[in-house]
Amino acid sequence: MGDLASWVGIVIAAGSLVVAIVALRRSGRAAAEANAVQRQLVAIEEQRESERRAQAQKAALRPTLRKTGTSGYRLFVENSGSSAAQNVRVALGGKPLCEHPAAVRNDSLPSLIAPESEVSCLMAFSSSTPHPPFETEIAWEDGSGQPGSYSGTLTF
Repeated sequence: MGDLASWVGIVIAAGSLVVAIVALRRSGRAAAEANAVQRQLVAIEEQRESERRAQAQKAALRPTLRKTGTSGYRLFVENSGSSAAQNVRVALGGKPLCEHPAAVRNDSLPSLIAPESEVSCLMAFSSSTPHPPFETEIAWEDGSGQPGSYSGTLTF
């Protein structure tokens, strides 16, 4: 009976050892998978942070044409971004703003637009000048290091 009890003890110990080894392998695999998922999450968060930083250095320009007074119009360019727009260039109908027939010659847009601000210039529409809609293109530089641009149709 003593021999049988010692064999049973050895079998139980060996079984316990096998169960421990299997559990150790499975927990190692689970830890490796968890680490891989964690690395992916860190990479996603780093990408989001990089995009957030780049977005914080971008200007966002949009034009509007607004009536001022009874017969006057002004072209407004708004920068809703969080970075200044530099070297701003506006084209209406494929022509630079300064060459457009409706642009008033002594009233031009500045080439720098601060963040969260707008600038404007006077427009003079008459029977001899083209009227909107105009295909509008705006190009600029900002703190992001990538050139900014806007393309759209400008109407009253």
